[in-house]
Amino acid sequence: MEALGPSLGTLDFDTLSLDAAGRFSLLLSAVKPVDWQGDWHPLDPSARSLSLRQSSYNWGQGREARIAIERIDRTHAPRRWSAAQIAERLDALAAYPRRLSGMALGFIKAQRDKGLWNALEHDDWAGRGGVQGQHYYQGLFRLAPGHVLLLETELPEMVRYWNIQLSDMMWNSMDWMNRQSSLNGGQVRLDRDGKFRAVIAMNDPGVPNWLDTGGNSEGAIMLRWTEASSGPAPILRLINLAELRSHLPPETLFVSPEERDAQLRLRRRGVQLRRRW
Repeated sequence: MEALGPSLGTLDFDTLSLDAAGRFSLLLSAVKPVDWQGDWHPLDPSARSLSLRQSSYNWGQGREARIAIERIDRTHAPRRWSAAQIAERLDALAAYPRRLSGMALGFIKAQRDKGLWNALEHDDWAGRGGVQGQHYYQGLFRLAPGHVLLLETELPEMVRYWNIQLSDMMWNSMDWMNRQSSLNGGQVRLDRDGKFRAVIAMNDPGVPNWLDTGGNSEGAIMLRWTEASSGPAPILRLINLAELRSHLPPETLFVSPEERDAQLRLRRRGVQLRRRW
């Protein structure tokens, strides 16, 4: 597994200045030019990658960012690549999925080595590309026949964004377009006591906060609190499906197959309406 490099800076786009058209212009450079009047952020000379993350509670609603990136320290001129230059870039392109899959498999292996079955550990990914001000709870699930995993957690008093998601044992996201394999703070149904409870199950248990494993009996769990006043630790319990209702608040709704179908259709439309590069 290739070691992850440190986070070299984080910038919240909500802090940038907007013009009359609602657009921002941000300059990244090692030194701020004396004649630059707009938003500027220092670019560490050792930086090798730039990641953009956009979060949304209500998929497909509102306007999502459209971003263009260009270098301004050199004159724009079309270039004709030589065969050697093209080959070099194709080799680099082919190496990227190998590096990414190596990181994913290394992460899952580390979770297995720690024995995090139906258990969660706290991590902030500090110094490894993580965003400042986040609490991660991550672990592995393993479901026996006729059993489900009940997740229960308090919520922070203040939190900007939060979500929970399932992945397979290669750290691939489940089919989150067609399956409710993830939920965010805008999609969940909270109980009257203010807690969030979700049921991780292979088949629909008929509750609003079902997390669909996509037929997998094993996989990974990750919950994140972003810019939160605290990082409450979720509790996981493996229980018999026949006893599920006795472990849930009495006001927990029953979701019929027809209601689930409507819920998933709404989810699918929302995914398709989101802008993806």
